[in-house]
Amino acid sequence: MFKYSSILAVASALLFSGVTKAGLSGCPQNLAIQLTNVFQIGQISFQYSNCEKDNAGNGYVAGIANFCTGTGDAWDVVQAYHKITGGNDEFTALDDVLAERAEASSGSTSGLSEFCPIWQSLATNQKFWSAQGTVFE
Repeated sequence: MFKYSSILAVASALLFSGVTKAGLSGCPQNLAIQLTNVFQIGQISFQYSNCEKDNAGNGYVAGIANFCTGTGDAWDVVQAYHKITGGNDEFTALDDVLAERAEASSGSTSGLSEFCPIWQSLATNQKFWSAQGTVFE
C-alpha cells in the first residue's frame, strides 16, 4: 500500500505543481491525471459534476481538478464559461460573491448556496466541460 500511495502522491505533486504544464504532455500527462483522480476521487475518469464543501477551508471544491472557490480557480472556470456563453448564464447571479472570495482568498461559502447545484446541473454541458479544461490546462 505504501508503494501505491507514494506513486499517487508523486503524480499529484507533479500534476498540481505545474510540472505537467512544463514537462508532461500526451500519454504521460494523461496517466498523471488519472492517477491523481484515483487518489482524489477514487476513479480514473474526470468528475465534471463533483462539487462539495472543502473541510480544509477552501470553500467549495468542484470539477475535474477540485477547483476551489476560496483560491479563485473556480472563479477562473466560471469566467471561462462566461466567455463561451457570452456572460449571461447560470453563474451570473454568483459573480460578485465568487469574485470577492477569489480576491480575498476566502474559504467562506456564505452567499454561495446555489454554487454546487448550478455546477452539478452543468455536468453534461460541453461548453462547461470546455471551460473546466481551459482552466485545467
